[in-house]
Amino acid sequence: MSQNTITIIDNYMSGFSAGNTYKVIVTDHQDNSVSLTGLKATDYIKSTYLSGYINNNDLPVDSGILPPGVRMLGQNYVVFERPPTYQNVFYNVNRVEEQNPDEDNENSPNIFLYRIPMPWQVYIATFTKDYYINDVYMFFSNTSLFTADQELYLAPIPNFYTNGLLCRPVFAHMEDIERYPKNLSGVVAGAYDWVWNNGTNNDLNEAMVHVNLQIAKDINQRSNTIFSKMSEEDYSVYFRNPYNMHYYNSARVQLILSAWEKCTLEEVVNYKWPAFSSEKHFDQSQYSPSVPHDITEHSNYYDWLEQWAYEYYGEEYSEEQIDSLINNDDYNHDSYYEYVLENHIQVDLVDPQFNQMTLSNAINRIETSNNGYNIKNIFNSYIQKAFEISGSNVQSA
Repeated sequence: MSQNTITIIDNYMSGFSAGNTYKVIVTDHQDNSVSLTGLKATDYIKSTYLSGYINNNDLPVDSGILPPGVRMLGQNYVVFERPPTYQNVFYNVNRVEEQNPDEDNENSPNIFLYRIPMPWQVYIATFTKDYYINDVYMFFSNTSLFTADQELYLAPIPNFYTNGLLCRPVFAHMEDIERYPKNLSGVVAGAYDWVWNNGTNNDLNEAMVHVNLQIAKDINQRSNTIFSKMSEEDYSVYFRNPYNMHYYNSARVQLILSAWEKCTLEEVVNYKWPAFSSEKHFDQSQYSPSVPHDITEHSNYYDWLEQWAYEYYGEEYSEEQIDSLINNDDYNHDSYYEYVLENHIQVDLVDPQFNQMTLSNAINRIETSNNGYNIKNIFNSYIQKAFEISGSNVQSA
C-alpha cells in the first residue's frame, strides 16, 4: 500500500518492546485505509520508516562513485571538504517559536541575506545503513586536509552547536529527504544542502559568541578576525564584555554577519577562528573553575531584577503583569543582562585556555556517540515532524 497518511497511537513511542501496544492506520492516495495493531503495527513501522535507521555494521547497498572532495570514509560517516568560497546565509532574526512559515520567505522583512567569504570547510556527515543522513558537522580549516591530526576550528555561523554539529533542519515534505540518491553521493549532497540551503535563525548562535570570546576581544588580534571590518564604536558598545558564553541577540548577530560580509576570501583564509568543543555546548571544565565566566552565574546576579523590571516595564505594565513576567521568566533577559553589567557587577575574567581540537577529536567523538541510535528521536525528527509540517496527519499519544 502506498502510504499517504499514518497515525501512530502508543505510549509516545517509548520503545519497541513486546509489552507496548501500537495502532497504525495507513491510508493510501485513494483514501483506502487499513488498521494495524500490536506486532503488525510494530513490524509496519520498522519495515517502512525505521529500517534505514537501525544500526547495522554492514552497508547493504553500493556506495557509488566517491564524490569530489571526499577525504575519509568510515563505517557510518564520511568526511569531505570544500575550498574557500562565498556562501549565501539567509538569516531569520526570530527564533523558531516566533516565526510564521506562511510569511517567512526570502522577501520577508525578518529575513536577511548575507554573502560571506568562507575559508576551507570540512564536513562530517553521519548516515544510516540505507544512506539517510543522521547528523552533519562543519568546521573551518586553514588548508586542505592532509592529516587526521590537523587542527580544525569552529564555524561561527548561526544554528551550529559549539562542537560543530548543525542543528538538524525540519523539512516540510518527505521529498526533501527522499530526493537524494541512496548512496554516498546523496549523503554528501544532502549534507551540503542541510548547511547552506535551509536558512538560519536566532535559536542557536553561541558559536558566534566564541570567535569574540576566544580571539577578538584581544584588541591586538581583532584585525585578524571577522570583527576587523566592524567600527570600534560598534565593537565597544556591543562586544566589549562577552561574559555570556552562549547567546547574542539578533542585533549583534547581524553586526557580525555585516562585518564578515565586508571581508575578502584572501583575508578569511588567514583569519583566526575559535576552537570547537568536545560537547554540544562548551565544556565548563575548559575554564578556570574559580572565576565565573558567565556573569549570569554570579551569586548576586538577580539581586536587582525586581527593581530593574519596574523601571523597564513600569509605563506599559501593571505591577501584577510585571510580577508575572518575573515569575514566568518572560522578561527581557538581554536588557537586564546589560543593565547588571553596566551598573552593578564588574568581573575580571581569567582568559580561558581552549584545547587544540583536531579532525581525530571530532571523529572519535562522533564514533562514541553513534554506538547505538535512538530510534525514537530519529523517528520524531525525520518522519513525524515532516508530516506535521506538510499537513499530513501524524499523531503520537
